Amino acid sequence: MPSERVQRQIDHLLDHIEAAAGSFDWSKVQELADGVLRLDPENEEAKSFLNAAGRDTGLRNTASSSPVKSAPDVSSQQEPRAATQPTSFANGRIPSRSS
Repeated sequence: MPSERVQRQIDHLLDHIEAAAGSFDWSKVQELADGVLRLDPENEEAKSFLNAAGRDTGLRNTASSSPVKSAPDVSSQQEPRAATQPTSFANGRIPSRSS
């Protein structure tokens, strides 16, 4: 069991981890959880947050570790849109066609 002083530091870090997880800042969660585990290698809360951070798409290299499936890429399935010229400007002004 860590001393009171170390436990206060762990609690402080866990508060910051909770805030980072709430804003989906998984790299910060990972950094802070690593700090907690340096002070208390058996801390279950830090281990849980570290596992959650590892499941984030920005921190993993394979999709197999994610329980969430990403949406299929449909951009290549859509037909390209033809470029259009504006037919009017602000306040109903129509552009002059100088040829």
